[in-house]
Amino acid sequence: MNSSIQTIENVSSVYLGNTRNVHIYLPPSYKVGSKHYPVLYMQDGQNIFHTAFNGQSWRMHEIADELIKQGEMEEIIIVGIENHPTERSNEYNFYFHGEGEVDVPFSTTPFSAKGNQYETFLIHEIKPLIDQTYRTKKTAECTALMGSSMGGAVSYHIGFRNPEVFSMVGIMSPYFYYHHKELKREISLVNKFSEKVPLKKIWMDIGAEEGPLIEVAQVEDMAAHLLRLGYEHEKEFLFQIDHSGKHTEDDWAKRVHAPLLYFFGTEKGKAVLIDVLEKKEEVGC
Repeated sequence: MNSSIQTIENVSSVYLGNTRNVHIYLPPSYKVGSKHYPVLYMQDGQNIFHTAFNGQSWRMHEIADELIKQGEMEEIIIVGIENHPTERSNEYNFYFHGEGEVDVPFSTTPFSAKGNQYETFLIHEIKPLIDQTYRTKKTAECTALMGSSMGGAVSYHIGFRNPEVFSMVGIMSPYFYYHHKELKREISLVNKFSEKVPLKKIWMDIGAEEGPLIEVAQVEDMAAHLLRLGYEHEKEFLFQIDHSGKHTEDDWAKRVHAPLLYFFGTEKGKAVLIDVLEKKEEVGC
């Protein structure tokens, strides 16, 4: 049995007023029987199975196939939601000028935040479409959300705002700060939630060589904040520093097996080497 990738073209959104393609990975056993599967929703969906503009891909289908073949991960459905080519920065940003809980001079950024609309699109248009079309396990317990860069930041915000929909959140190389050249300072684009929400598992990582726009210290600070909120290390939260990691699809492909194992790993799943606030240790998945 082989896995397959299907594409639903030109999915329209009432909330965003635009369309995009959605790519769906179906695991090897999907074609037979009536089994239902956990689902991982991913941002920037045009790059997770297919080649991006830089000639790279996450190769999620190949990585999932191998982990499933080795018996290290249960079979899952992976949904890649394409970003909109001219609206990505807007749709992946949650901050509105004048919003009470966010201290951001939003009018000084190049974004026109549409994160609320994108969140509604994902939860009330994309998820129902997938649940109606495929044999999914619909509960939050079996539903994960993941992305990188601005896709990591929007996954963080949507996941923490909607734990009744997503119980697992993968936050890779998150773009939490905007470097404003004119103001010569960093503007926070991240809402540090003040209370722990009932998420089952949170994965966060950063590459040490990602460049000036995403710095290790910023992501470490957020990791420390989550630990202070009470998320239990290993059981509920894992943080990894990839000491040679850059900001590319190739680099995310090299380590995406780790959150896959953390979320969906079997007893045979391999250990993940992590750095938790400069503390190294082996952790079983």
